[in-house]
Amino acid sequence: TDQSNPNHRPSFYSYSKECLDLVDQILPEQDTQSLSPSDSTFDSDTTNYVTRTLGSASSFVKYDVALYVLAELPSFGLQEHANEDILVACGLEALLEAVNRILSDLSKKCYDGDLATAFPFVLNVVRCHVLRAETSNVWKLENDTKKEVTIQDVVIPQILRIPIILSNACHAMKIQLPSWAVREVYYYRLIRSGCKMLKDSMNNLNECSSSNLLHFYAHTLICRLVASGASQVVARALWEGQEVNAWDGISTDRDRLKLLNAIVRHPLSIMPSVGKKEYKTYCDKNFIPYLSKVCLSCLNRSQNLARRFTLDILFSRPIGNVSDNRYLTYTASQLLNKCQIDEDGESSDSDSESTDGRIGDEPARTVFDLVVGDAVKTWCQRHFVQKTLVALQERVTLFLREALLLLTGITTSSSLVQDLVRGVSLRLESSQNQIRVQGMKIAQILAEKMGNGDDVHFSELDESSSEDEDTEHIQERNQGDEESLVVEKEAFSRKVCRKSQYCDPDAEYLSSDEDSEAKQEVEDDDTLAWEDEIIPLSLEDDEEDLCETPKPVYLRDCLAMLQTPESHSEAISRQETTLRHLKTLVEAKPHDLPDVAVPLAQQLLRLEDKFAMEKFDEIRLSSLICLTVAESHSVGDVVISDIFDDCSLHRRMLGLSTLEQAAQELCGKTTPQQRNMLVRDQLQKIAGKKDVVKTGNEVTRFWGRLKHQHGEKKILVNKFNVIAPRWFYGLLRNFMEHKVNTSLWGGANGARLLSGLLVTMSWLVECSGSNFPSTWLLAKDLIEFAWAFRTSEDSTLREATLVALASSMSVMDESTLLQIINDTSLQSLPEFLSLVSRSDQDEGCRKMAQIISQTILQVINY
Repeated sequence: TDQSNPNHRPSFYSYSKECLDLVDQILPEQDTQSLSPSDSTFDSDTTNYVTRTLGSASSFVKYDVALYVLAELPSFGLQEHANEDILVACGLEALLEAVNRILSDLSKKCYDGDLATAFPFVLNVVRCHVLRAETSNVWKLENDTKKEVTIQDVVIPQILRIPIILSNACHAMKIQLPSWAVREVYYYRLIRSGCKMLKDSMNNLNECSSSNLLHFYAHTLICRLVASGASQVVARALWEGQEVNAWDGISTDRDRLKLLNAIVRHPLSIMPSVGKKEYKTYCDKNFIPYLSKVCLSCLNRSQNLARRFTLDILFSRPIGNVSDNRYLTYTASQLLNKCQIDEDGESSDSDSESTDGRIGDEPARTVFDLVVGDAVKTWCQRHFVQKTLVALQERVTLFLREALLLLTGITTSSSLVQDLVRGVSLRLESSQNQIRVQGMKIAQILAEKMGNGDDVHFSELDESSSEDEDTEHIQERNQGDEESLVVEKEAFSRKVCRKSQYCDPDAEYLSSDEDSEAKQEVEDDDTLAWEDEIIPLSLEDDEEDLCETPKPVYLRDCLAMLQTPESHSEAISRQETTLRHLKTLVEAKPHDLPDVAVPLAQQLLRLEDKFAMEKFDEIRLSSLICLTVAESHSVGDVVISDIFDDCSLHRRMLGLSTLEQAAQELCGKTTPQQRNMLVRDQLQKIAGKKDVVKTGNEVTRFWGRLKHQHGEKKILVNKFNVIAPRWFYGLLRNFMEHKVNTSLWGGANGARLLSGLLVTMSWLVECSGSNFPSTWLLAKDLIEFAWAFRTSEDSTLREATLVALASSMSVMDESTLLQIINDTSLQSLPEFLSLVSRSDQDEGCRKMAQIISQTILQVINY
């Protein structure tokens, strides 16, 4: 601030000289610190001068002036309408940037007393100029294509950021958040204001030049809100009379689908309690016309969008109660039936006499036919009938009932009828009453459509007091809560167990008068039809039902349980249960394994034994190996990256051991049944209880190549040879990127890690197989890489170098091995081996060099 001018007090912000000159011209001549509210007014000439002066100023100067007006003038006591005139002259972009700057500083508690005094004025500016844009002169925009970029990249991001930093600022200043600043309310008023501006500009001939720009603003705002998860707010604004085409600004089918679902589901929040017989009439009168007007323009865009919309309506959660499902299925069937798009994705003729679906011999089926066919194919699957929640099956059944009433031209030869008959048969075979009732209802409707309604009759349906009584009873008890569905299923199972005597020996004994009477009737009846089907009582019980945490069913459950915070009451139980069952789930290869394998591997690598779990390291390493074998490419890359990450030596060695054991299982050298024994051996090496390089075993692997060369060969399926180059060069690339990192390779730990790396790479080369073309290339590169460490002072690293040489030579044929021996870049390999075998201080190195030399001599003589 210019300290030479008495009007400029020391302030929290610094301003440019151009800004201060403009302020001197705008403010009254007297000292602003001594102004009274009655004297602090602007006349019209001054306001016009401000507008003309700021109109030619740069955007930076406008921003400084807006910041000065918001931060400094309120403490002078100037009237707010005078300040607002200056803000209007500064423009929308400068005003929003200044507001965000002040709110951000307030939320960070970076402010002085004057800036805190300005906070109420800033709140009033946001409420009057942002949320009431239709009455603010700041929004008088000129139609300019360059302005569209500013609106999209500057204006809308600044506006959407305000509720977040405003709530932080109120929290920092210990002020209650205004009701209009709550995010949902703020977004709703923002949409309403933008649509009102657009409507007024289109009705006012004098403002037609800005209508295109306001049109772009309104649709871009809706698109951003939908993408950020505020589609329900947009749906509410559209329902309450904002007449704007919401689909113009949305470019992706994913966002269109989100908004489409929100629009269709919004009437549920305002729908009163309507009887089962009146809900169709109520929907036809109050909801269907609005939804048809708003949603059909989106559904008619593509066949794929309509089919995805149907899947979301039928299979999304929460499941909801009966009235919600009736509304959703009825509304979806009515909307899809009105879609003017055929099987090939082309719009149908709008002047056609009927919009009913067709399943008969029509050459081009409508999208309604396709979505009904998709639902029927799912509904008739045995897995869907046996494994899916009853409440979810009921929703699909309700949709099919509504769809069958709309379809015409159904014949017995159509695939739709055949699928429906198969689904009905599966449901009639079910032991659950609700599922059987679903099949009966579809069978009756189908028979009526085929003209045989009088011939199909189920007495079980007549026993219910109304058509949907049983279904409503189930749905009301299961308000979309999965836990309640599990409780109901368990209660039903216990009831069946009591009646059929298939009781768990540890289950609580329950009895009643009715059970006693039923039991007496059973004992008195000597001609029971199911007497031969009684199963002997099993005395074996794994007591799984007594565990604190139930066994996970899906891999995503495992990931969520491993991420349980330590403060959680079931943290110990969840971690133990997950680790004990994870390997079984992975070996089953579920469909979500490719999606969950990487985060699971990352979680296992970072997992620590904070609860002193028994065999924690053994179970964790075994699970990591199992994951790496199942998803070799993605999980292998994660393990390799973690080895060179900022972590402990134990974790790095754990990654190397994972790669070793996974490579041996993939190539067929070991089996999953041998994994536990090998894992214990690897953990001893990681803990330092065994050497990283075991000379006897490593030599035997190489020496046995010539010993068994002409013996009986064992046929193995090698699945590792195609993965070996990816892992080998992944390790090599990461080493080259971190070779100057002294924290990795310095000291005794660095030599131990480098020895483990060489041994692991040796395993990768050997497991790749000598018959695979790329193996020889890997062997040559390993020799070249390991040769640099042959003179290391650490005996373990020298021994690991010799292991790398032996492993590489073991996969080469005689001609390639002779080329390596005579390679000048290796500086006489035979002489080096001879020197080590005679004079190396370590016995293991001497023994290894002697055996390699003898084997090379055998190859040369052979």
